Amino acid sequence: MDEGYIQPELDEDFSPFPCDKCGLCCEHLSGAALYQDLDDGTGICRYFNRQTRLCSIYEKRPQKCDINAAYVWFQAQMSYDEYRQMNIDACQKLKEVYLCHYHS
Repeated sequence: MDEGYIQPELDEDFSPFPCDKCGLCCEHLSGAALYQDLDDGTGICRYFNRQTRLCSIYEKRPQKCDINAAYVWFQAQMSYDEYRQMNIDACQKLKEVYLCHYHS
């Protein structure tokens, strides 16, 4: 992990975010101010490999791209379970909108 990471306070039995590496979050950065610096100008992360559908800097990705590690910025506002569910819901919404579109 990047030396600049701030570790969130997580219980030892926390359930990590269930990422299936679909890449949709990396392909749809448009309108997300937090990720503007990663946008390649087309709304896709500049580190997203379109052939493998994986992050080319995964081991050194920014903390904001690591759902579990990014909880540090939300832990004062919500529990980890609420944060995790919020991200699962957002992921599901991306899949509903874009996977349906891609397979039409």
